[in-house]
Amino acid sequence: MLYFMAFNSELETNAFVMKANVLNASTGYLIEAHMELATGEKSISIWTVNTNILPYGGSCEIKDAIWGEKKVTTNGWNDEGFRTSTDISYDWKEQLNYRIMQTNSEGKETLLYYGSEEENYIKVKPGIEKDGYTVTIKIQIYDIFIDYIECIKNIGQVLPDYTTSDQTSVSSFLHSAADSTDYYVKTGNVKQVAMNAEVAGTPVTDLNTTTTIFDTEPAQWVNIGVEILSDGTNVTKTFDELWNMYEHPDYGDVTTQNNIKEQLTDFSTILDKTSNEVDGTSTVNLDQVANSIGTIIGNKLFTANSSASKAFNGNKGLLKKLMILSDNETYPKYEDYISTCQGMLRVLNNALEAILPKTSVETPATLDIHTIMSDISSRQELSEPNDADLTPVERAFIASQIAMKNKLDADIKNDVVKNEVQVLLDSISNIGHVLQRLNYRKQMPVYVQNGHINSTEDKKLIGELIRNGFKNNEVDLNFVESDSRSLQEQAVQVTLYDHTPFSWDEESKFISSKTVTVSVGEGNITNSAIPSKIKLKNTDLVPTRKTINVAIPVDKNETTSQMLMYKMYLKTPSDSLIISIINAMDHLNHTIYIRKKKPPTEDEYDLKKITNSSDWLSSSEIKVILDRGIYTDPTNVYIGVLIQNEQTSAPTLTRRRRSLSTTIVEYEIIGATVGCRVWDTVKQKWNKTSCQLSNSSTITETVCECSSPPGNSFATTFYVPPNTIDFGSVFEKFDLKNNAAVFATVVSLVLLFILLCVWAFRQDRQDHTRWALSYLSDNGPNDDYLYILTVFTGLHRNAGTKSRIGFMIIDGKPKKSHLYEPDIRLLDDETHRGFGVGSIRKFVMSVSKPINDPSVLKIWHDNSGQGNSASWYLNKILLEDIQTNERYTFICDQWLSLDHDDDCIDCAIPVSDKLDKHKFSFLFHEKTRQNTTDNHLWLSVAIRPEDSNFTRIERLACCLTLLFLTMISNAMFYGQNTGSQFSIGPIKLSLSGIYISLISAIIAAPPILLVSYMFRSSRHRKTSEKKPLPNTDEVQDLTLKSTKKTDVETNSKADVIDDTELSLPFWCRYVAWGIVTLAVFTSGFFLILYSMEWGKTKSEEWLLCFFMSFIESMLLVDPLKVRKSRFL
Repeated sequence: MLYFMAFNSELETNAFVMKANVLNASTGYLIEAHMELATGEKSISIWTVNTNILPYGGSCEIKDAIWGEKKVTTNGWNDEGFRTSTDISYDWKEQLNYRIMQTNSEGKETLLYYGSEEENYIKVKPGIEKDGYTVTIKIQIYDIFIDYIECIKNIGQVLPDYTTSDQTSVSSFLHSAADSTDYYVKTGNVKQVAMNAEVAGTPVTDLNTTTTIFDTEPAQWVNIGVEILSDGTNVTKTFDELWNMYEHPDYGDVTTQNNIKEQLTDFSTILDKTSNEVDGTSTVNLDQVANSIGTIIGNKLFTANSSASKAFNGNKGLLKKLMILSDNETYPKYEDYISTCQGMLRVLNNALEAILPKTSVETPATLDIHTIMSDISSRQELSEPNDADLTPVERAFIASQIAMKNKLDADIKNDVVKNEVQVLLDSISNIGHVLQRLNYRKQMPVYVQNGHINSTEDKKLIGELIRNGFKNNEVDLNFVESDSRSLQEQAVQVTLYDHTPFSWDEESKFISSKTVTVSVGEGNITNSAIPSKIKLKNTDLVPTRKTINVAIPVDKNETTSQMLMYKMYLKTPSDSLIISIINAMDHLNHTIYIRKKKPPTEDEYDLKKITNSSDWLSSSEIKVILDRGIYTDPTNVYIGVLIQNEQTSAPTLTRRRRSLSTTIVEYEIIGATVGCRVWDTVKQKWNKTSCQLSNSSTITETVCECSSPPGNSFATTFYVPPNTIDFGSVFEKFDLKNNAAVFATVVSLVLLFILLCVWAFRQDRQDHTRWALSYLSDNGPNDDYLYILTVFTGLHRNAGTKSRIGFMIIDGKPKKSHLYEPDIRLLDDETHRGFGVGSIRKFVMSVSKPINDPSVLKIWHDNSGQGNSASWYLNKILLEDIQTNERYTFICDQWLSLDHDDDCIDCAIPVSDKLDKHKFSFLFHEKTRQNTTDNHLWLSVAIRPEDSNFTRIERLACCLTLLFLTMISNAMFYGQNTGSQFSIGPIKLSLSGIYISLISAIIAAPPILLVSYMFRSSRHRKTSEKKPLPNTDEVQDLTLKSTKKTDVETNSKADVIDDTELSLPFWCRYVAWGIVTLAVFTSGFFLILYSMEWGKTKSEEWLLCFFMSFIESMLLVDPLKVRKSRFL
C-alpha cells in the first residue's frame, strides 16, 4: 500500500506527481484518489496500474574513431514489449531506441544521437574547464512505452582544438570542422551533419569584437572626448584624435572576423537544407537540427543577416514537421516536445537578436548638429563636467557623425527585420499549435522559454476569460467583451518579447517593456477576445530613488513650509509623467509644481497639482500621474514638492517656525514618463491613442486600458530620465544638531592640519641645517684638494648609529706605491654626531694630494653607541672629486654590527662598476628608498628626502587635499548601494560600498598629481641673500679654488636643490597653493551640504565608506599615482 507521502504536491494545479523509484517493476497497483469538491461533495477515483519492465541484458561501449569521433555500440538489449513477463527467446526481437547525450557538472545536456541503430558515430564537444575537460556520455535505451534504462560512461578528457576567445584559432577550427561536415552532407547522414555543425559553432559563442567610437551610447555623448580606461583613469581626446577614430575605427582583425561570418553562413545554408531532409517522425531528430541552427547563430556579433534569414527559413520547415508529428503521435513524450519547442524558440530568439538594430531612447528625433548640441547641453546640466578639450560644436559634430553612421546600419537591419518578422510571428503561432496538443493532453498551461522570448499556451472558455482574465509572473490581462459566440474552449497564447520585433517604426526606440502578443481563438482565428487591460511590471527598470532630507517639526501642530526640488530631463513629452514619493508624512499637505527650465514657485509654475487621498498608495507613499501633453518638445523640467502643515492658513512667505525641535525624514522621490502602445497591424506602426495609462499605474507597475486596439501586440514606454536633486531646498534643511558627524569630521581635519603645519614648518627649517655640507674634523689646514663624501644610512629598523666611525680610502694606483699608506680619517664633523635612520649626510674631505684611483673604502666603527645606537646599517657612500667632477660609488648594503649578519663592525668596500649598479638587489634597495622617502605622499611627510624641492608642509597640504577630494568623490557616488551587506563584528559593509570607495580614491588621484608636480618642479624665488655654511669660522683658511667650489661654499642651498633641473617658474608654487585652498574649502562645503541631504544615519554610513577609501588611497592608489609622476 502506498501512502500520500509518495506524491509531490503541486498547489493550484490539476496534477498529482508521484515521486521517482516508488513503484516496483512488473507489478500491479490500485490507486485511489479521494477528492472533496468546493460544494462539500466527496468523490473517489480508482486506477488500476501495471508497471513496465525496463530493457535488460545488454551493454554499452565507447571507442575512438576517425576525425575525432567516438564509436558508440549498444549490444544485447532485450525487452518484454507488451507482454507481462520476460522471455529471452522473444525479447530480443522487440524494437528499442537509443538516445546518446553529453553532459557536464553544470547540468547541461547535449543530444548527440537518437534512433534505433545499435552502432553509431558521434562527434563529442570538448569538455568544460570546470570538469578538467573530462566528458561524460549518457546512453539511454528506450522501450515502446518510452521508459528507459541508462548507461553512464566517462570517456576522459576531450580538449578543445582551439584557443577559447581567440578568433584566429576558432576560424581554423571552423575550417577543419567543415571538412567532416561536407563528408556527411555527401553521404546524406543528416544526423551527423547536425551533430558536427553544432560542435563547430560552439566556440564562436565566446568570441567578442573590439569596442569602437560607434559604440558610444547617446546618453554618453556628454562625455565624448574622455575615455575611461580599465583602471578607472580618464584620458582626454582632442578633436583630431576623435575624428581619426571615426575615420579609421579599430575593428580588430577584420579579415578573420569576416572569414568566421562566411563559414557560419555556409553552415547555416547546409542546415537550412538539412531541415528539409531530416526525418520528421521523431522529435529528437528535429530537436537536434534546431539546436545546431541555434548554436551556429548563437553569437549575434558574428551572425550575418543572410545567416539569420536561413535560420528563420530552416526553423520554419522544422516546425511544420513538428506540427504534423504532434497531430498524429499517439503517445507523445511531453519532455521531448517541450525540449524541441525550446530548441526552435532558441533559433527564433538568436535570429531575431542578430538582426535587431541597436537603438536608444536617448537618440534625438533629428540628427542635425543644432538638435544634438541642444540635447547634450540639457544633459550637461544633470551630469558632472569633464576635462575634454572640445567645444560644444565639436562634440555635437562627432556625436552627429556617430548617430548618422549608426542610423544607416540600423536602417539596413530594419529592412531585414521587416522582411522576417512575419516568419517569426508565424513560427511562434506554430509553436503555439504544438503546445495546444500538449495542453490538451496535460490539461494545464504549457510554458516554453529561451533567451529573450517566452510563450504560454492554455485553453479557456470565453466566459472564463472575461471573468478571470489571464495572468502569469510577468503580465496580467483582463478581457471585457468578445464577438465570439463559441461555447468551446479557446486556445490562448501569450508571447512575451524582451526586445520588440517591430523595430522599424521610429517609436520602437522608446519601447522599454516587454512586447506582449495575445492570441485567442481556434484555427486561423486569433482575435476572439481582445485584452482591455494590460498590466506590466517595471521592477527591473526602476533605478535608485533620489533622497532628500526634510526637517519636519516634531509637534504636528507646528507650521512648516518647504519646497523640495527635483530636476529631470523630459525626453518623451508625449507620454504621461508619473511621480512617486515614499517616506512622505501623511499629516502634511503635498502640492506638486511643474515648470520648464526654471525652478517653480508658489506663484510661477506651468502646472500645479494638489495631492488628495486618492494619490496616497499607503500611509507613506504618494503617486501622482500627470497627463501627457504638458510640453511638446524635450526639455529640462523642475518638479517642486511643497510640503505644508495642513492646519496652517497663513501665506507661506511670511510664516516663521516657532520651534527648533525637528526630526529628519528622508523623502525619496523619482519621476518617470510612461506611455501605452499597441502595434497597428494594418499601418505597421505603434499606435499611441487606443491604449491609455490607467490611474492604477504605479512606478513599479504600468497598467494600460485599451479600447478597440488595432492589433494584438502591446508594450509600454516606461523611461526614467536623467535627474538630480536641486540645491535650492538644501539650506532649508541645514540642521547641525542632527547631522554633526560629517561637519565635525571636516572641522577636525582642518584643525589637525593647522597643528601639523606648525610641526612641518619647523622640520623644514631644520632640514636645511641637517642637509648642509659639513667639514670632516680631521681636515688639514694645508690640504687643498677637496672631495665631497655622501653617506647613505639604510631604512632598516635601528639602522642609525651614534658610534664613532673611521674610514680610509685605498688608492689603487698611487704615484709612489712603495711609500704609499692610506690616511685613517674620522667620519665626524664634531657638531652633529651620529647618523639617523634613512639619513643622507654630506662631508667635505680635504687631502694634500689627489687620490688617483679610489679602489677600496675601508670603514668601521667602535661600537660605542648606547643600546640600539651601537650598530649601523650602511647603504652606500659616494665620493665626488670637486676638481674633476668624477664620482665613485661604494655599495655596502650590510650591517656593521656585532648582532647582525657576520657579526663584524668593519668592512672593505670595493668601488662599484656599472654591473654592480645594475644588479637587482641594488636597484631594489634604491627604488625602495625613493618610494618610501619621496614618492609615497603620506610617509614622505615624516621622512622627507634630501635634495627634494617638495617641502614637508607642501606634502602635508597635498595629503589634506587628497583626503578632501576622496571624501567629495566618495560622497558623489554614495547612495548607489545595491549589493548585499555583510558584517565584520559591529561594522556593516557592502560590496558596492567597497567598489565606490575604490573608485573615489582613483578619481581623486589626478588633481593630486598636478599639485604635487607643481610643488616638486617649481623654482624658488631668487634672493640676493647668501648664507655661509656652518663651521666656516673654524676653517677660514680652507678655500675652494674652483668656481664650483665657491658656489658650494657661499650658497647654503646648493647642497639641497639645483634650480636648473626644475622646469616650472616660481609662481607655479602659488598656483598650487591656490588649487589646494580651493579644493579643500569647496569639498568641505559640499560635503556638509551632502550630509544635510542624507541625514544622520546615511552620513555615518558614508563616513565608514570614506575611511575605507582613505586606507585604499594610502596603501594602493598613492604608490601607483606617484610612480606615474616620474614620467612627467
